[in-house]
Amino acid sequence: MNASAPAVGPPRNCPVCTYPGTDGTEACPGCGRSRVAGQPSDASGALALRQDIRAAVRATSDGLRRRDDRVLAGLLRQCRGFDGLPEGAGDRLVREQAGIVDATDRRARAQRRPRGAPEAAVARLAAGDVDRVVLVETGADGFSTCSLTASPDGLVTADRVVRNVREWSDALPGDGGRGRAELHFLAAGGQGDKGTPPDLETLASWADELLRPPGERPGEITEHVLIHRRANWLLPALFAAAVRQVSPPVAEFIAEPDEPDLAERADDLCTGVPLRRSYHLALASVAESDGRVSVTMVELFPTGTAVRPGITTETEVAVARPPGLPGPAALPVLTRGGPQDEWTELAVAHADIAVPGQAVVVATLEGPGRVRLQVRGVGGDRGVSYALGRWPQSWRELAATLPHRYSAATGADVVVAVELGGSATVVAERLEVLRTLAHALRASGGPAATPAFGGGPPGGRPRGPESDSLVRLAAIGYRDHSKDRHLADEDPCLATDLTDPGAVLSAVQNWQAHPVVDQFAAPLEDALHRALSLGWRPGTQRTLVVLGSRPASLTTRAGSVVHARVCPRRLDWAEALRMLREHLGVRTLAMVDEPSWMTHPDPAIPHARTREMWQRLGADGRFVLGSNADLRALADDVVPTASVPLALPVRAPTPSAGTGHPLW
Repeated sequence: MNASAPAVGPPRNCPVCTYPGTDGTEACPGCGRSRVAGQPSDASGALALRQDIRAAVRATSDGLRRRDDRVLAGLLRQCRGFDGLPEGAGDRLVREQAGIVDATDRRARAQRRPRGAPEAAVARLAAGDVDRVVLVETGADGFSTCSLTASPDGLVTADRVVRNVREWSDALPGDGGRGRAELHFLAAGGQGDKGTPPDLETLASWADELLRPPGERPGEITEHVLIHRRANWLLPALFAAAVRQVSPPVAEFIAEPDEPDLAERADDLCTGVPLRRSYHLALASVAESDGRVSVTMVELFPTGTAVRPGITTETEVAVARPPGLPGPAALPVLTRGGPQDEWTELAVAHADIAVPGQAVVVATLEGPGRVRLQVRGVGGDRGVSYALGRWPQSWRELAATLPHRYSAATGADVVVAVELGGSATVVAERLEVLRTLAHALRASGGPAATPAFGGGPPGGRPRGPESDSLVRLAAIGYRDHSKDRHLADEDPCLATDLTDPGAVLSAVQNWQAHPVVDQFAAPLEDALHRALSLGWRPGTQRTLVVLGSRPASLTTRAGSVVHARVCPRRLDWAEALRMLREHLGVRTLAMVDEPSWMTHPDPAIPHARTREMWQRLGADGRFVLGSNADLRALADDVVPTASVPLALPVRAPTPSAGTGHPLW
């Protein structure tokens, strides 16, 4: 026992039954003593008998006016003076006291939270104002506890419930052999013929130990909520009085008999805490201009949202899968916070939404940190439900595998045109870029036609016989036209077919620099027309990359102020570029090493024509030869954008409602 624990003083206790808090102006719930009724302050036989009968009634009741009459009859024989009552008087007295007990206990339960609401204490915990909230529940056998703590994000969690930390039998004078019914009788306030009052010092030491635990950190702020499962039982009431003397609870009430137990109550309190941070669904956004993929966050539940009993808190988000490769859709639910204000996941799930297709994601808030999703069809598929489960990657891993660009195409055809005229060093650098792009395309493996979700994490190398042909590459090397007039109209291009990138690497290994015939023009127009004649496949992503320096040859000498050569074959580079872009849907990228004469001030030099041509050729991306950063960016742009399915759905207009099934 803790001798320093404050003693529960007798002035506040009933002098007959020791029930705490009785001031003599109203009937004592333990024995019925009332000074107003003229009853003496000393323990009379009548009051002692009533005290025991009330204790027997409470000990055999479940709180719902149901009693075990057989057990009650056994306890009545222990009540002081009951055996000496005339025939019939005992039954009348029991019925009278049982009615009083029912009325008294109902009034006690009606005053549900006279000392404050436990929800307010948990809200303070979530806000970081206190370090811990301890729920203390008194019952028929002893008291149990459950501690609530909160994370920096305000998520309140409950520790395991510790049942019967102390049992009331330990606060009774030592007399072994008592049965369960007799222990309940004594805990409810009965003393019987043996006269066994409770040990108040033991109860006080328990309160001190509970509220001032030995391992408590200095400065830790703990609040207590006191819950009584039994109304007007003596030992729980005396223990509660001892608790109040050490530290008044922030909330105290008597629970209804059919209310949840301590574990369920703790869970309900954690569930009702308002959100300290908003919750979002991560979706993809695909730019119409170039297919670039970004992540957009759709708010599901704003800060301050709380779950309330009987009220469903849900948000609907219409999503769509754009045309393209099939694959499961990821549905990440995220929140933002932490020291770096980064997005962190609550859960990442997946649903087998059809490609292309639409669906409605219904998010239901079940408490802080707990969101349940449903996915249902729309329109004619309203009754469709999707296969649901958990995504095998974390949000960080999933975000890292999202493509930078996306296209509905199920394959890729890439053509790289390389200017072979120039110094050996510069041409070797251009050819090295070609090889880098070929290796990147070869390593990507191309988009898999039917990726196996269960065979590995999304984003892995595709399997199957189709994978080798899904990405094709062609190389076109263009040399200057010959000075010999008889040979000038020959095709100046070296070219491969659209084929496997590995085959192209083998084909270009002997390409080398060729002499420059015209410093102000190169036969780029021939390379563009050669690109037009390649076997571009329908339904693929199409990309042309030009690695060069000089502008294309003139179509006519009219208006020219320089002695640049006119294309011997009278080919028009601008017309070929228009056909590639508008008719074949080819994206065009350019990596340029500008000629040295671009810095020469001579107005006869075709500065403007050169800039215009490279600007048009690099309409989808222009890069500088020799820049490692630009080379990485070019390779990133050239690698097919649909080499993995777009895992995140995009947002769609809100469709009509349907039915669905829980996601988790």
